[in-house]
Amino acid sequence: MECSRAGKVDLAIIVSLLAAIAALAAVATAGLVAWEVHEEVRSARLEAKVEAFWHVDDQWNSPAMLDLRSAAATALLARKPSTDVNAVLDFFDQLTLLMNRGALDEELTVLQFYRPLANYWTASGDYVRHVQRDRPATWKDVAGLLDRLGAIEARRKQQPLSAVRPSPDDVQQFLMDEQGQNQCTDESQTEKTPA
Repeated sequence: MECSRAGKVDLAIIVSLLAAIAALAAVATAGLVAWEVHEEVRSARLEAKVEAFWHVDDQWNSPAMLDLRSAAATALLARKPSTDVNAVLDFFDQLTLLMNRGALDEELTVLQFYRPLANYWTASGDYVRHVQRDRPATWKDVAGLLDRLGAIEARRKQQPLSAVRPSPDDVQQFLMDEQGQNQCTDESQTEKTPA
């Protein structure tokens, strides 16, 4: 009887071990499925952000917006802001809303829009303050977006924030480029070469 009792104990241990292994396999499978779902959701979010970015980029580079940007740059160079400046700043206000809601990829937005935002915002500073005296909510979050994107740009370039902010000469050059007076828009081409 001892043998059959030992055999039954061994069989019970084996069955328990198999049940434990099956439970571990089920937990591992559930974990793997959860990870795959998480990765699919993350990938879908990134894809949606990139798609939204391309729509915003298309809007920024549309013929109508290029005309507005040129007129806004002309007005800012003449120090006579117009409704065209409002349209450009409204675009950046819309960009701010999309960024604050997480609809756009930050890195892509920095690469494409930090420079224009920094230059237009700097060139429009007095005008923005004038408008905000009467309507404080106008473009109220754009400065925050500029700071946010500036910090990312500084980190990306491994420079202090002050080094990525446009100088008065940078703003002047940018506005002339936007106005269409200069064909060069690549930053590397605008650097002066030593004589």
